[in-house]
Amino acid sequence: MKFNTITKLLLSLVLVIASGINARAVTLLAPADSAKCVSESPILLWEPQENAVSYTLEIADDEAMTNIIYTNAAISNISDTADLAMYGADLWWRVIAEMPEDVLDTSAVRTFTTRLDAPATVTLDSLKCTELVLELEWADDSEIYYLQIATDEAFENIIMTNDTLDTNAVMITVEDYNSNYYWRIATFYDDCRTAWSTPQMFTTKHAPTLLNFPSNDTTGIATMDGTEANSITAEWEDIENAEFTFQASYTSAFAPEDIIAEELTDTNFVEFTIPDTNNVAIYWRVGYTLDECFGEWSATYTFKTEYEAVTLLSPMELDSCVDYSMATFCWDTLQGALGYKLQIASHPLFENINQDTLIFLDSEIIPETCLEFGIGLPNQEFYWRVRAEDSTNTGAWSAVYMNKTTIAPPMAVYPPNDEGGLDLNLTMVWDSIGTEDYRYHFQLSGTQGNYNFAMYDTMYHETNTFDVILPEKSETYYWRVRVMTPDSCWSAWSPEFQFRTNIDAPILISPADGATKVPPSIVWFQWHAVEDADTYLLQISKDSDFETVLQEEIELVDTTNIIIDFEYEENTTYYWRAKAVNEDGESDWSEVFNFKTWIYPPTTPMIIYPEPNADKIPMNVTLEWSEIDAADEYHLRVYQGLQQIAIIDTVITSSTFQLNGLEPYTYYFWNVIAINEAGESNSSITASFRTINIPPTEKAVGIFPANGAEELPLTLTLNWSEVEYAVYYWLQVSTDMNFSNIVREFNNLPDPSRQIFGLDQGTTYYWRVKGWNVEGEGPWSDVMSFTTFIDMSVDEEFTKELGLNVYPNPAGNNANLSFVAPIGGKAEITLYDANGNTVSTIYNGEISLGENTIPVNTEALASGVYYYSVNINGKIAAGAFAVSK
Repeated sequence: MKFNTITKLLLSLVLVIASGINARAVTLLAPADSAKCVSESPILLWEPQENAVSYTLEIADDEAMTNIIYTNAAISNISDTADLAMYGADLWWRVIAEMPEDVLDTSAVRTFTTRLDAPATVTLDSLKCTELVLELEWADDSEIYYLQIATDEAFENIIMTNDTLDTNAVMITVEDYNSNYYWRIATFYDDCRTAWSTPQMFTTKHAPTLLNFPSNDTTGIATMDGTEANSITAEWEDIENAEFTFQASYTSAFAPEDIIAEELTDTNFVEFTIPDTNNVAIYWRVGYTLDECFGEWSATYTFKTEYEAVTLLSPMELDSCVDYSMATFCWDTLQGALGYKLQIASHPLFENINQDTLIFLDSEIIPETCLEFGIGLPNQEFYWRVRAEDSTNTGAWSAVYMNKTTIAPPMAVYPPNDEGGLDLNLTMVWDSIGTEDYRYHFQLSGTQGNYNFAMYDTMYHETNTFDVILPEKSETYYWRVRVMTPDSCWSAWSPEFQFRTNIDAPILISPADGATKVPPSIVWFQWHAVEDADTYLLQISKDSDFETVLQEEIELVDTTNIIIDFEYEENTTYYWRAKAVNEDGESDWSEVFNFKTWIYPPTTPMIIYPEPNADKIPMNVTLEWSEIDAADEYHLRVYQGLQQIAIIDTVITSSTFQLNGLEPYTYYFWNVIAINEAGESNSSITASFRTINIPPTEKAVGIFPANGAEELPLTLTLNWSEVEYAVYYWLQVSTDMNFSNIVREFNNLPDPSRQIFGLDQGTTYYWRVKGWNVEGEGPWSDVMSFTTFIDMSVDEEFTKELGLNVYPNPAGNNANLSFVAPIGGKAEITLYDANGNTVSTIYNGEISLGENTIPVNTEALASGVYYYSVNINGKIAAGAFAVSK
């Protein structure tokens, strides 16, 4: 294989062709000849003339330059601005250079056309007191217009620009009141913009004044002040020398028929009378005139007159039987109101008059016309009132009602609240209140908070005790009591008290009563859970009256799958019972169940031979495990290979089993389960062993390189055929066929291939290989040879310096080539097959100094060995890698 470096140098010659133009004539530069859309005040420019004393510029309106319309002599520089003020004109121009000794050099004549004049404006100039939104208009003489608006006449501060207008009028919006704005217009003809129109000015009107009082959306304005009509003073921001116009209206449109009040004034306030109508919205605004300009109307503010007062319904005025724990306050519905505010206090002024004044409630907005509220103080005088109030308005307060709360209810004495473990026969006791003129109302229920169907409901009871007989154990009962005073006013109900009767005994489930053949190894106890039980007590005995308790378990929490640490005898009758326990005490014993045990299942067999993980086991072997006394038979399973393919699955009575004809050097796995009438044991461990191997007998056959191959690279991979029974391979590479000078030797190769590095150029090598395992060695393969190529272009030192590495190796569909470049520059990387044929160019471009990684696409490559060369600035390195698919 040969590597060639071709360097091509491309040389370019630049030819400069001399012009035949008179070197002394003035050359015109700008505007270009026949230029269009030139300014009406064009800047004309020409090349400097060597030794010129001055220049004269001439402009004519004819090509013959006979009608000069502009001339400027004694120009000392090479440009001039001609203020022609001619629009849409075809003009011609030239420059004459005055040279020493009165020599005149004249340029050629050029022509240009000036742009058209701007359209005339229609909107008047210097408009005063304009709106912030106004229309600008100009003459309609084009299809596209260009508009600019600025805050200065020089248009240095442009605030709006539009160069795509297709009409001669446009609505614009500016931001500031009492400000001057300037505008100008131009048109486009064939992408040529005309001159700007003369700037026009307009001045916006004054800014609106700010309203102060009443603030916007004020509600609850009173319509009457005692017995007279109420009035309000509207105030706003004062503006010097302004005359104000005040308007109040029933609508925000301020239509003439809706105006309530309108007044001209030079003050910043006005007083007007509130209409005598409840819940009506009043709108008001203020405008002003200053410097003969009426400014913008102010923002429109609104306020509402108050809702009318509501009527209180309950409790009735002076009612002294109001429940202090929870009372219902109700009032009449007010049409249009969406909510109400309720106040309750110990003083009719609803203020903290002194330390004894209590504000019981100052509610949020209430959407309904009733509210439940407990004052919390028995025998307390209080006052209450209501007004309509919502997000849109506030009403007048209702009349004030005075009421009084009831006395406090009795409290429980026995049973104490939440007492448990009580008898079904009880005497209920509560506090004694007052004298013999007081009466009690007692209620007892089986449902919390529900006394509609109370078990006991006794009114006007004269004493503070009551006897009850309860129907069920393990139940919670609820009771309450209230007292009636001599003036027939009932107190509120006492808090609801509760107590619990004794819990029930457990109901047994399993082992079922009279059960037989119960496995003595594991006896599962189960009973129904008892409501409110915390733990359970279990007893086991051989006699039904439990004179001798064999086992007692306390504080059991679960009621299912309970296992007792107790050794049961085979074929024996046992008795068992349980009771429930909670913080209140113990239930009665459950009924007594009995069961009879069965025999024990066999124990787990132990592996004897081969021992777990044994090696070099004969291919005919007798499996042996421990014999179990209680076992009737054994379930044996044997699996072959690491994939554990089942080869034996049988039930036998012996504790040995003969395996014949096993594969050499193969893993086998096996386990055993003992079986009797009571069931199966747990499985033994799954033990493994590997059979003995046999030494290889056949020769390996060399695959690559072919015998006698030439021109091979200095790095290549040797491949040979697999040898049956070989675990490792022994490879020798020598420079003589007798292998007296071995240069490479490997004796523990697990695969039939090996990559060889660092071979010498132009050298013939001989190689052979044989398979072996721990049982022995196979014969050497036939001796094969190959010869490396001679290539002076490959630099071995450069190859080592780069540290070439392809990974992964072998590669699949993709790989990476990494190396560390000592220099940066141009690099070309080429891929070759095993015969030295070029496969592809992997990379052709610049690389950087230091570490580089180049991707290698091997998707289209077949399995085999491939070589590559790396050419960096003419220095060549080489390497090899394998592809495996």
